[in-house]
Amino acid sequence: QISEAYVIENIYNDCGVDRIQITQSIIENHFCLGTTNLLREGGLYLLPLKHEHNRWFVVGDMDVLFEVDDKGIVWSHSGFETFNRYDGMSVESLISELKELFADEDFMLANSSFGRTIRNITLADVTITDRSNKIKDEYGFECYEYSYIVNEVLSFPEYGVSSVKEKGTGKFKIYANMIDEYGFVLGERYLLFLSEYEGEFSVNNFMSAKITDDKIVTPKPEGNEEDFTKNIFEPYDGYKLSELRDIIARIKAWQAKNN
Repeated sequence: QISEAYVIENIYNDCGVDRIQITQSIIENHFCLGTTNLLREGGLYLLPLKHEHNRWFVVGDMDVLFEVDDKGIVWSHSGFETFNRYDGMSVESLISELKELFADEDFMLANSSFGRTIRNITLADVTITDRSNKIKDEYGFECYEYSYIVNEVLSFPEYGVSSVKEKGTGKFKIYANMIDEYGFVLGERYLLFLSEYEGEFSVNNFMSAKITDDKIVTPKPEGNEEDFTKNIFEPYDGYKLSELRDIIARIKAWQAKNN
């Protein structure tokens, strides 16, 4: 469904235009993408929106957050208690509460893509020590296997168990057709989010950053607006490693306090 919508107020960031088209998916009887989440003609909504591929989408398309009735009262249309707690609140009160949250720097850090990832995946400072010859993975795809030594673990996941250890070693694979653009240099230091499954590690290309000789964080690869990729370290491009440690400490402190 594509809905024509007028932007009455920008609560956080700016759509840049007064009129937009919002695209929503419809899958009959799907557990979250059915027809109950669709915007209705004449409806007034408070929506979290993202702009991708030249289109606007509702973030978390399983819910409409939030519809405002003719008395200015908010209704979440959600099965989640976290959202239901706003039902019956005036839209002015909810907007005021949201603006207070958006003004809280630690809240924004902890709930950023980087902050959410810190919660779930091990982040380590590693040095690449070796690269294998071309091999095939279990599905027959050609790839290379990198070896590394861990210099420092900057963050362990809040949930689950990580086998990453200081001065420990590990390996991860990169597909051969991606090596020119996403390969790592032997002897260089990198920040890597190390996803672990059944004792094996994998690395997302856009969740890595190079650490320069003077310990400056440089996202690698940088991302490409044309194919809508973005490196998770982009907000911290040019930060010193010590500054990133401070950011992580703030994120962890907020998450511990608000768990």
